[in-house]
Amino acid sequence: MIDVCTGVIVIYTGAMDNFLPIDPYRGIRQKNSLYLIISFFMPTEQRLDIFETMDPDLLKAAFSLRRQVWAALPGVDAQSALSGGLDDGFDDVGLHWVAVDCGSVVASARLCVCKSMESLPDAYVFADAATEVPLSTSAINRLVVRSDYRGQGIASRLDRIRLAEAHARGCASVTATWSPFSGLPRRSAIEALGFRPVLGGREHSAREPRRSLIGFCLRF
Repeated sequence: MIDVCTGVIVIYTGAMDNFLPIDPYRGIRQKNSLYLIISFFMPTEQRLDIFETMDPDLLKAAFSLRRQVWAALPGVDAQSALSGGLDDGFDDVGLHWVAVDCGSVVASARLCVCKSMESLPDAYVFADAATEVPLSTSAINRLVVRSDYRGQGIASRLDRIRLAEAHARGCASVTATWSPFSGLPRRSAIEALGFRPVLGGREHSAREPRRSLIGFCLRF
């Protein structure tokens, strides 16, 4: 038997007390002078199921994960993050995707489709960039991945899914914002997708005092 959530392989050798949990990293376990050699099973990110959802329970778990990830960032008021103090009020109008592994939400992301510049999340960042952001537009934001699932390409998959959705909905562009708290790898990732800084990469003081923001835009 294989526990697909943990990667542990259990081999039954006869009596009930002879269930042998096999360490997937070692592959061999001795019991009663019996050596068992197995080809081990390793969990991979392919077990993940990524999909759009409006399920209240999944969204509750996604928002909880988001706040926990934010609370762990250096310089962030953890209590404010955990209590929802950094929420922006756009969750009710956004489209949401989750990555679920063995029933747990391990990543989430949001897309907001907007008919006007004023309806963009962080609209003040793009207030002077109307000529650089064709309408209708959209915004990818609120991407978080649980720490033990990072480095598996989950963020990239969520980015590409959301860009495809924006294009399918007829958006002429997609916006994104970046702050130093997101880290340079995140900036590199969105630039690799084709996003370019607006307003020459001007930094904007965010309404949350913990960060400054730079706006990016991708044109279809």
